[in-house]
Parts: sequence; structure tokens; C-alpha cells
Amino acid sequence: MLLEYFMARTDLPADPRELNFSHWRTAFRQKSAVQLPLAAYQASLVIAGVKALHDRGVLVALGGHGEVPGASAHFDLWLHALGLPPLDVLRIGTIETARYLGLDQDVGSIKVGKLADLIVLNDNPLQDIRNTANIASWRPPSSGCSARSSTGRSAHRTARRPATLSQPARALRQRI
Repeated sequence: MLLEYFMARTDLPADPRELNFSHWRTAFRQKSAVQLPLAAYQASLVIAGVKALHDRGVLVALGGHGEVPGASAHFDLWLHALGLPPLDVLRIGTIETARYLGLDQDVGSIKVGKLADLIVLNDNPLQDIRNTANIASWRPPSSGCSARSSTGRSAHRTARRPATLSQPARALRQRI
């Protein structure tokens, strides 16, 4: 399973923020000491398939099985980046996945009225996709965000939930 490949090659369990997730502790306790090469997981078949679909304009979405919440999304991005440019991978992780779920009117891109988390990374994921896990700070959509503008003046923005969510978003919220 490709999850094992990335789990064996990451230092994410050392991140104190990850200790909040019991699944992390369980998953990493079960981590195998044996580190197989990527070829052992037949990843090239997965990568070639994703690339062929993407190149033909098929909507590719981010996915995980929930074994390692949060990290599995990074692992899926990293896998996609073995066959696609980082910018395409970031689109898959944001707007394309939102579009697949029918939630692109509410999430997946930055636009007035949409829900959005603010995530500040320490390093550029376009240079190395693994930088998606190198998070400097994060703010959920309901929090206010303060930032300095290029002029040095403080700019305060408050993220607001849209007045009305789209039908798919309302249906998803009811299921949660």
C-alpha cells in the first residue's frame, strides 16, 4: 500500500501538531521497519494512469482512505507529483477536488463569499511538493486574519461564511 511508502519516509510524526490525532499515533506505531522501494508498490502504474487521465482532461481528485487524517492528503499530493507538475497537483488538491465533490461554488479557490482556510507555508511547494507539509501557520475560515500589507500597514480581514451555501454544500453539511 502506498501509504506505507510515504509513512516510512516522512518525519511528520515528529511534528507536535500531529500528536492531536490518535490515528497518527496508531498508524506510526504500526509502521514497518522494512522500507520497500517505490517500484514494489507498482506506483508507476498509478502515476501513469493518473497522468494519462489528467492529460486527456479527465477530472482528477485528491483522495485518501482516512487511515492517517491530514497526512494522507499530503501523501496523495506527493504521489500525483511523481507524474504531474506541482502546479497541476495543487489544483487537484484544491479546485479540482472541490469540483468533483460538487462543492466548487463554496470551496476550492479564493473568491469573495467562499469558505477558505488560510495556510502559510515555510517553503514553496512549486519547488518541492513535499513543502505542503511544512506549514508555518493555519487559520480556519471562521477566524479573523491579520496581515501586513506591502506598505507595512496592518490589514485586517475577517473571513466570513457565505450567506447561503450551494445545494451540494448544504447536503454535505447535513450528512456530517
